[in-house]
Amino acid sequence: MNEFNNYEMDALSGVSMAELNAALAASNMEEQVAMPVPVELTCNWEEVRKFVAAMIPKGNLFEIRSLPKSGDPSWRVCVMNTPEGLDAAFSGLAAKGLDKSPLYMTLQAVQQDAQCLHNYGKVIPNKSCVKDADIDHYQWLYIDTDPNHPSGTQATDEEMSHAEAVAEQVMKYLSGKGFPKPVYAFTGNGRAIYYKIDMPADTEHKQLISRFLKALSKKYSTVDAEIDTSVCNPARITKLIGCPSCKGENTPERPYRMSELLSVPNEVGEVSAEQFQAVIDELAPKKESKKAIKAREAAEQQKTAMIVDVKAWLDSYDLVYRESEFENDGKTIYKYELEDCPFAEHDNSYCSAVFWESSGKTAFHCFHNSCSGHTIHDMLAKYPLIEQLPLILGENDKIKIYNSVASEISLILSNDNRKYVLNNKTKEVLAFDGMDFDNLIIQKAQQQGLIISNTAVTTLKGNFRSNYGKYSIRRPVSRRIAYRDKNLYYAISRENIISISTEKIEKYNGEDVLFYYGENYVDQTVPDLTSPASALPDLVKQCFNISDEYLLCFLAHLCTLYMPNVNSPILLLSGGQGTSKSTTAKKIKSLVDPTHTDVMSMPEKESDLYASLSSGYLIAYDNIAEISNSFSDILCIAVTGGVATKRRLFTDNDLVEVSLHTNVILNGIDNDIVKKTDLAERCNTIYLERIRHRLTDKQVWNNFELIKPKLLGSILNTIKIGLSYVDEMIDTIDELPRMADFAVYGAAMIKAMGQNYNEFLSQYMHSTNEMLSDRAELDDFVVLIKRFLNSNSGYWCSGAEELLKELQAFAESKRLYIGKFTSNTLSRKLNSMYTSLTAAGISFERGRGSDRYIKLTKEVEKLSSPTLEELLADD
Repeated sequence: MNEFNNYEMDALSGVSMAELNAALAASNMEEQVAMPVPVELTCNWEEVRKFVAAMIPKGNLFEIRSLPKSGDPSWRVCVMNTPEGLDAAFSGLAAKGLDKSPLYMTLQAVQQDAQCLHNYGKVIPNKSCVKDADIDHYQWLYIDTDPNHPSGTQATDEEMSHAEAVAEQVMKYLSGKGFPKPVYAFTGNGRAIYYKIDMPADTEHKQLISRFLKALSKKYSTVDAEIDTSVCNPARITKLIGCPSCKGENTPERPYRMSELLSVPNEVGEVSAEQFQAVIDELAPKKESKKAIKAREAAEQQKTAMIVDVKAWLDSYDLVYRESEFENDGKTIYKYELEDCPFAEHDNSYCSAVFWESSGKTAFHCFHNSCSGHTIHDMLAKYPLIEQLPLILGENDKIKIYNSVASEISLILSNDNRKYVLNNKTKEVLAFDGMDFDNLIIQKAQQQGLIISNTAVTTLKGNFRSNYGKYSIRRPVSRRIAYRDKNLYYAISRENIISISTEKIEKYNGEDVLFYYGENYVDQTVPDLTSPASALPDLVKQCFNISDEYLLCFLAHLCTLYMPNVNSPILLLSGGQGTSKSTTAKKIKSLVDPTHTDVMSMPEKESDLYASLSSGYLIAYDNIAEISNSFSDILCIAVTGGVATKRRLFTDNDLVEVSLHTNVILNGIDNDIVKKTDLAERCNTIYLERIRHRLTDKQVWNNFELIKPKLLGSILNTIKIGLSYVDEMIDTIDELPRMADFAVYGAAMIKAMGQNYNEFLSQYMHSTNEMLSDRAELDDFVVLIKRFLNSNSGYWCSGAEELLKELQAFAESKRLYIGKFTSNTLSRKLNSMYTSLTAAGISFERGRGSDRYIKLTKEVEKLSSPTLEELLADD
């Protein structure tokens, strides 16, 4: 029998779908986060002294040790059991911040001249701790009863009660066998029982203690709590009673707790080896039947896991290994010998190995007895899979389908937290909740001759969904256009992606830039790159109904729509009937992001607005009559990028975050559709004039498609040249508007065409100020402040309380609306309305510190009296 047969990979029995769900749910336990309990626990040093006094003879040396946690190193300190020695150790541990951490101590008698006990009294990194060879003799039998609960967490009160019940049964039984009263302690989760012994620290007595613990476990361990049978080696550490127990998150259900002594007998009697053996003889299991042996052997063979790519897994943790292979029953087994054992420090290297076969079955084995019980599952617990999905052991149909899909995909979580699936064979990005991923699952089932129901597809997707966060890869996923490392990437088609830099425009053949195309995607026209940047203004005039007054703003906006790194304002197309607003929006959509749906109506519900804004790279809303305040807020977030919250479907209180960042076109007959100042500041308004010479729709689109390749090529060349001017514009432009990135990049694009970028900036700022001024004239609060200042010669300076009193009186006398304010809320209102007040010609200044005042100034509007000639003319 070769080395592989001793401990690896037999065929596994079928696993039900319920077991699959449970296995995947268990892998995500660590993602469930509860609100922490705001309690910080610190070592109770007096309790520690009592425990040490009970366990360690006075004047003897022992070791206190911390375990590594969250990247922090493990620490150790050699302690002499004297008042001075304990004081020095406690001070050193507290200085390292370890008084808030669980600590452990050696339990058995350490050789007082052991090399590891040098550096006495100093807290140092744990590089050479007490080992089995350093133990002189056993002085305590350690019985540890642990509740069964999720790994890496505290036990609940109910779970702790199971460990207590097992401990009480054990002590009652051993008392009946003549055992003396033990030292009894609460560890923070379970119970620790210590019986005094005096035995050599050799293999014979280690095996005796091991058999004793296994006999007790066989008798008293339950599904809810069990006796730890691994604590038999001489250098085994135990919880330092008096220190906190703080595994995982601190939650109300699973709180951090203090360990404490429960009882210490006045006289501690010793237990003999003969008493151990008597218990073993009484509790030793009877001879197993052939059926029981077969079942036990089958259970022992369940020491394999399924891993797609073992080398990628080992490399992700920089584990050093050497690779070899051998044949076993006609299969090639790949052996990866690890330089260092993952679970213990051994004298020799390459004493443990991972074994893998092409089906994905993987096993682990260490050739030292002290680590022989560790399996691949222990190694996966220490080194979780990164960027690859775990496979499931089993042979039933659903597991076969799951494994075949999991072997081919990676779960992608985009920068805006959308869930995608990357097909590693085709390199296609699928929406996790889209039909394409459903079809992939169905195809994988059909390839294995299986038929899968819609319900089973939903169940499998639920299992994949549970792996996001733990096994997903965080990567940017773009729609149509991507920006990476100062380069633009434009998806002309699925097979043809072009990159644009300041140096060149070329086809991109890499795989680092991911695009999601979706069902609405349409291939773009191949651009004519011989069309220069200087030709763009004339080409636009041939295709669009844009007057010279707005031409530069339109040209700049058209180019920045190709730049996902630039927060472009909303392109607001305004004009009367017959000005080709809808056709203009459709043409821009076709030029930038052609889709089966070119323009759409503004949704009626917020949830539908979220969905439509998330559906593409450029969204065009047609024939808008009015935009509500809530829709205005959502659109503001969408064009500048941000996170909005909405209520989760079918719940009353749950909120979900929605990441938004997209380009938007609005069109309507009047620019008054934009009411809020915040949205007005984020608009680039283009007024369209009535068309003088009309063409049929067919003529319009035939002409556009004919010129589109040159138009698109000219735009891309403009972007290539304009990107090189961006830094210059940043240094040149003195005053930037709200949409600063758009102004900078727009100016760079205008210069690339050979046009006057200062004229563009003037056009854009004038248009924005005009919009803001119009909004200010419609605002009740601005009207109130404006008329109040006119009545006070354009100047007011006072405290907030006095201003509020005067405003209320003025509003009442003039029958003007004023909201409900306090002096504080009035001050905040003025501050929030700064932009609207400025647009109305009102300056606002607020004093701070001890000199708190509000100063409002405005040029008074003077009404001139009519002349005699004007009066006579009126008659």
